Amino acid sequence: MTNYNWQITQMNSTSSSEHENIVVTIFWNCSAEEDGCRGVTFGNVNIPLEGPDFTPYQDLTLDECLAWCWANGVDKTLNETLVSQQIEAEKAPPVVSLPLPWSVQQ
Repeated sequence: MTNYNWQITQMNSTSSSEHENIVVTIFWNCSAEEDGCRGVTFGNVNIPLEGPDFTPYQDLTLDECLAWCWANGVDKTLNETLVSQQIEAEKAPPVVSLPLPWSVQQ
């Protein structure tokens, strides 16, 4: 079974009259390695400012921020599937048809 490693690589924040360091954008990546082959996906997601609960920046956890990512449009299952497909493609590269070398125009 593949173990996926989800990471937060950067967070952008803003401030309001009520709170400082409100996270508004999270940059993330998902990676895995299997039999020496590696796959990775990455992206960013905007986090809405609304919400009744506020966690001070210094108290945020990786799990909480990842939950925000998944709740705001990052498809966890899709990204893990894409990572697995990259690994499988590296293990068994697809067979492709190349143009014949003598018919290539130079």
